[in-house]
Amino acid sequence: FFSLAARRRSLMMRAHDATTTMTPAPKKTLLLGLLMLLQCTAPVLAKDGKTGYTGDVKTTVKDVGCTRSEDSTMDNLYPKTCIAGPPDGGLRCWWTHVPAAVKSDASLKVPLVIDMHGGGLCAHHEALASGFKQVSDSLGGNTFIVAWPQGYDYQWGTCGSDCDKAKTANAGKNAGKAIASQDDLTFLTNLVAYMVKNQAAANPAKGRVDPERVYSTGFSMGCMMSHRLAMERSNIVAAFGCHGGQLIGHYNLTEQKKQYGIQPTAAYMTGGTEDHWFNSFDSMDAWATFAGGCASEMTNTTVELPRVFVEKTGSYKPTNATLRVRSSCGSSTPAVEVARLEIAGAGHVMDNRMANLTWQFLKKYKRAGALAAPPASPNATAAAASPSNKSAAAATNQTAARGLLLLAVVVLAAAVVY
Repeated sequence: FFSLAARRRSLMMRAHDATTTMTPAPKKTLLLGLLMLLQCTAPVLAKDGKTGYTGDVKTTVKDVGCTRSEDSTMDNLYPKTCIAGPPDGGLRCWWTHVPAAVKSDASLKVPLVIDMHGGGLCAHHEALASGFKQVSDSLGGNTFIVAWPQGYDYQWGTCGSDCDKAKTANAGKNAGKAIASQDDLTFLTNLVAYMVKNQAAANPAKGRVDPERVYSTGFSMGCMMSHRLAMERSNIVAAFGCHGGQLIGHYNLTEQKKQYGIQPTAAYMTGGTEDHWFNSFDSMDAWATFAGGCASEMTNTTVELPRVFVEKTGSYKPTNATLRVRSSCGSSTPAVEVARLEIAGAGHVMDNRMANLTWQFLKKYKRAGALAAPPASPNATAAAASPSNKSAAAATNQTAARGLLLLAVVVLAAAVVY
C-alpha cells in the first residue's frame, strides 16, 4: 500500500538506525541483500527506447513482458480482443477500457480514443501512464472509450503504405532509429471496424462507439503512428493529438494530400523543447498544408501546466509551455486548427498532464460519413477474446513472486533492526 519510494525510505531509515547494534560485515551484507531484493520487487515501467526511465523505475526492453498478442502486466479488468493481422496473419490484439458511465447507460454512444505505446514498450505502459483512462473516468456521460493496441515486436509501422519513399524522406533524420514497415494501418483500421461494427457479445464496445468521433493518440513511436493513421485514414480519424513524436515520411505534401485523399484534420501535437523527436516544425507545417486555408500567422499563448512532483528526480515537472496555433483551416464547422504545445525544458518523457488538454482539443471534431469508411468487421479470435489462461497465469505468478520477494524484504529489514 506504500509507494516504492516510501518503502525504500522507511527500510533504509530502519537499517541506518540499527548501525549501533551490528558489526560492519553482517550489516553490509544484509543491507546489500535488502537493496537487491527491493529492486526485484520494483514495478516494470520502461522508457521509450532500450533502457531508461518514464519517471519511476529503470528497466530494459527484455523486461517489458509483452508479445504481439500477450501482455501479462496489463490489468485483467481490461478485456482483450484479438484479430488476425499483419505482417503474417497472426494474432494482433488490443485492450479496451469502457468507463462505468457508459456501462450504466445503454443509450450512450461515445467517442473512441486509440492510445498507442512508444517504441520498445507495451500496451500496459500506455494504459498506466498516458492519463487517458483517468480522464475518461472523470467525465461522466461526456466520456470516451479507450483502446490500447499492441505493436508488432514493440514497434509501429510508421511509414504506412509508402515505406520506400518515407524511408528516403526520413534519411539522415533521427539517426539510430530504424523505421518499422509492417502494415499497422490495416491492423488499426480493422480495430476500428471491429469496435464500431461488430455486434458480438465479445465486443466490449458493442453498440457504444460513435463512428464519427474516432481519435488517435500515443507517445513517441505511438505518436508517429497516430500521425500516419490520421494522414492515410482521414476518412476514419476525426482528429488526432499525441505527445513526443512527429510525422514520418512527408515529402511532397501536395502529392501526398492527393494520394491519400487527406481531409482537413485537426492536430494537437505536444512535446518538450529538449525532445529531439519533437523539435521540428515540419509536422505542423505539413498538417496546415493538408488542411488548407490556414491563417498565415500563428497565435502564441503562454500556458501554465499543473505542478507535479516527481519522486524519482526529487523535482517538479516543467510547468511553462507555449501553445502555437494555426487556425481557420479548411471549410468545416468548427474550423480545423493545427496546434503545437511546447513544454519548456521537457525532454522525451511521457506526461499524463497532456491527456486532458488533448481531449479538450479533440472532442469538438467529427468526421461525417465515417461509418461507411471502415471495412466489414473482422472476426475476433475466440480463444483470445479475453486474457488467455497462459497470460492470466503469468500475471498471477508474477504477482505472487513479487509478493514473496516483498515479504523477504520485510523479514530482512526486521533482521537488520533486531
